[in-house]
Amino acid sequence: MYRKSVIVISALLFVFAIGGVWQAATPVKIVLDGYELKTEVPAQIIDGRTMVPLRVIAETLGAQVEWDADNYTVNIEPPSTTTSEWRFVSLNGEPTTWPYWVKDGKLYMEYRNAIQLVREGNRAPLHSVTYFHHSSTLYVNDVRYPLSFNTQDGLQIVSIDYLRDLGIVNFHWDGQAENIQLIYR
Repeated sequence: MYRKSVIVISALLFVFAIGGVWQAATPVKIVLDGYELKTEVPAQIIDGRTMVPLRVIAETLGAQVEWDADNYTVNIEPPSTTTSEWRFVSLNGEPTTWPYWVKDGKLYMEYRNAIQLVREGNRAPLHSVTYFHHSSTLYVNDVRYPLSFNTQDGLQIVSIDYLRDLGIVNFHWDGQAENIQLIYR
């Protein structure tokens, strides 16, 4: 009788252990505006609560994040912008909420919108587009592209003409209609 009890208890412990490993192995995805956000530190479930990397999410949304080690405080400052003077681009004839700027003959967009433009021009499953904010690096089909930013109205902007010159995304710009017509690969 004792032996049967030990076997049953051992079997139950084994089943619970396998169940715990299976749950721990299930990845937690972070999806922002319909696109999966890749992070160095994965989101995970701890004691029934979903824990996500705050810095990556806040910075992806355009906020400035600083760690105050003396006070053990995370300070998050949303971007300050003056939207009244913005002009918004259309994409393939459809209006967007993406502001744009033309400087020195080059077309610029806020970096998150520029990355979204790259995603639109390189759609899954044929293409993979991932951005890592901490290193300002864009990966398209596992090829690394470092991005450099300018600042406009408190936003970090990137030249999408530069992205086109690199061959990351192809488009035709109609300045009269304020429209970007994507040319899909």
